[in-house]
Amino acid sequence: MQRFNWVLVGVFIFLSKPVFADRIQLSYEGFLGPLFVISGVAELNLSAISYEVKTTSKTEGFGAWFFPWRNEAVSVGMNINGEIHPKNFHMKSKWNDRERDVELQSGNLYPEIKKITPLATMVENTPVKTDLTSKTIDPLSMAVKLMITMGRAERCPDKIRVFDGRRRCDLRFSEEIGKALVKNSSTIFGGSARSCAMSIKRIAGFWKESEIITKTKGLPRIWLGRPVKELPMVPVKFEANYRFGVIRIHLTALKAGSIIRTLD
Repeated sequence: MQRFNWVLVGVFIFLSKPVFADRIQLSYEGFLGPLFVISGVAELNLSAISYEVKTTSKTEGFGAWFFPWRNEAVSVGMNINGEIHPKNFHMKSKWNDRERDVELQSGNLYPEIKKITPLATMVENTPVKTDLTSKTIDPLSMAVKLMITMGRAERCPDKIRVFDGRRRCDLRFSEEIGKALVKNSSTIFGGSARSCAMSIKRIAGFWKESEIITKTKGLPRIWLGRPVKELPMVPVKFEANYRFGVIRIHLTALKAGSIIRTLD
């Protein structure tokens, strides 16, 4: 389920043309068929030149029984004319009662690992060589870049080099499609949205057997839209067909200043 975790860390983000001065809070729920299996919350602090993104996500119900997992992450950086420049990234997770903690500080070319516990040599992820991490960004900054590109250029951003302190991959977004999503009981969103298919190329640091779980039938797809016209474009839906079934994640609540949207 590693790909699913990457999506959860990275999918709950933001940004397009306008900048909204208030904190934006987005809530998501994911289902495997009719089963509630995962939840997530993203908090966005946006300005004209900087960003701070905080996310929390965890498996729920049957998902927690099958794959107990919780993740907290924060990324801070600069947004200079649509170009993302991460400064710090911190991710703390717990998987099968094993805690992981990693902190990155971005440099001119390579991100520096400031903290990592347990050490890379003590977990199932093989250590990533430094020369593989040049010109990479963290998963949350990756999502910021995705939203900026989709919001301003209305196109998928193609390949993004990503490193989270333990795993190095290339994420590719393609096949941009615009369509209307119908509002239903699972989501607060209904209306015009744009989507990208996403694929992952594993470079280093992945658990060798994880692909048995994460392999999908076809490419996962993410949809972006504006739940309220005053707000930036945000992720509103994610869908992937795994070997064990189709997982769909929907936007279920939004709070930004006086603007509040929840499921009916």
